[in-house]
Amino acid sequence: MLGGYGLVDDKFKNQEWVSPSLNTFADGALYLNIYDIVKWETGLNSKKILKDKASFDQMWSPVRLNDNTTYPYGFGWELDETVSGMHVVKHGGTWQGFESYIIRVLDVKVTVVIFANVDVADVEEIASNVLEMFDSQLALKSDENE
Repeated sequence: MLGGYGLVDDKFKNQEWVSPSLNTFADGALYLNIYDIVKWETGLNSKKILKDKASFDQMWSPVRLNDNTTYPYGFGWELDETVSGMHVVKHGGTWQGFESYIIRVLDVKVTVVIFANVDVADVEEIASNVLEMFDSQLALKSDENE
């Protein structure tokens, strides 16, 4: 297996390969393909992965901080909303020249997933743009502030 690519001195270079046995972390370094993501998405939508509604509600609710304020992050998902007020959860990652991003619009069950094999791709912006091209009402509120 090859690593992804990084930009070095204005040239794309293959990242050094690291054995998957050295990348066994619960918080990342997962090797997934689009078929894995489709299974994951299907499992989330059908409630086969997590059956308890209370757990879903907590997973996609802002975390309460020690000072009693909230922060828009729940169980690994950044929380956002569309310009039309629909609930959005999103998450991204990068490792060894690979990047990924997933945006889920919960109210209409629309999901955009972007994989890139280069570490300079703006996968969050690409995913956000795809979502907006699909339906302008799905544009993210957070993008208005940028």
